[in-house]
Amino acid sequence: MAQDGKHYYDQKTPRDAWTFSGTKGLNVTQRFTNEQVDFAWVYAYPDYLGQLDTELWSDRVVLEAGEALDLSYEIEVSR
Repeated sequence: MAQDGKHYYDQKTPRDAWTFSGTKGLNVTQRFTNEQVDFAWVYAYPDYLGQLDTELWSDRVVLEAGEALDLSYEIEVSR
């Protein structure tokens, strides 16, 4: 399935959140910790599918045995 994608790098990366609105009067806001995000993608599929995919990428981190990395985000749907 074809998808159109858009990259957001460096200063163009969303700061702390981005909001998407659709034709049904809903807004979807994805919030995240900006310091954890290196770059972001948004993929828009054809309108009839009503689908939008987002990706938030962090800087590469090498973890030693027993170490962990916690990345988190929040999604809010509103009118």
